[in-house]
Amino acid sequence: MNISLLAAAYLFFGGAGAGTFFFGAYVEFMGRGPGSARAALVSRRGYAAALVLLVAGVVCLIFDLGRPEQALLVFLNPTWSYLTVGAYLLAALLLITLGLLLARALSPRGGTSAAAKAVKVAGMVVAMGVMVYTGLLLRDLRPIPLWDSPVLPVLFLVSSLAAGLACVTVCAGLPDETDAFRRRFERSLARVDLVLVLAEALAAAIYVLFLVLGIGGGPVGPAGESAAAASLGALTTGPVGALFLVGFGLCGLVVPAFADIRALRQGAGAQTTTVAAALAVAGCFCLRASLMLAGIHVGV
Repeated sequence: MNISLLAAAYLFFGGAGAGTFFFGAYVEFMGRGPGSARAALVSRRGYAAALVLLVAGVVCLIFDLGRPEQALLVFLNPTWSYLTVGAYLLAALLLITLGLLLARALSPRGGTSAAAKAVKVAGMVVAMGVMVYTGLLLRDLRPIPLWDSPVLPVLFLVSSLAAGLACVTVCAGLPDETDAFRRRFERSLARVDLVLVLAEALAAAIYVLFLVLGIGGGPVGPAGESAAAASLGALTTGPVGALFLVGFGLCGLVVPAFADIRALRQGAGAQTTTVAAALAVAGCFCLRASLMLAGIHVGV
């Protein structure tokens, strides 16, 4: 796998797609009573969005590998590498998502049977695996100090969940702003999202703290400059620093947190919610792109 923005896109689409599936299933499980039909509609939209994101991730992987046959070799000659295991998890999640969409299309109750519920639970487990794997894969790609952090898989997990919830929030953008179900639904998602954003901020802070303390990686450069200092400098200065601090920090953390607080206090309009969700998804990509680009600069 090449170190490029295509690789960052693959990590982003895979994680965001898995997160979107997870919360698509979550919404359907939580949507009971009078709002069950609306919850099922949002869930189907979430599955469709997840399918698009996951397919985009597979396309990015194929192009990043250089030739389609190389992608096939991952399946035909499997190993216990993170890339192979992750590819199988991604393929399984794609099939599960497609199956649930087809079941709904063929029968109005095709997604409500006991078997379908079991498939959704299995899909949520697989989705968690996909989200964690994206962080493990980045650690395994090259011996680069910036990626050699035990916090990275956790950071990618909560980032993928936040991006997935943002996508489902956009899918729930129902036009009637006075509808009682929409307001309850908005507040319910805002509570979960605020927890995820705070967890994401905490994981990012611990990740940066580990860089400052030099946890992970060894010396780099002819002068023996610490890998931590070089990594932190590459991640927080110049264009890459703008991606990390503004793209991820401001757009991916600060704006969604304020939008969630506003939604919980007084409710937020559909436009505000959609913009905040779109920025959260953009922040998820900026996190991966900034780590990828900074890692290239300090790689050994």
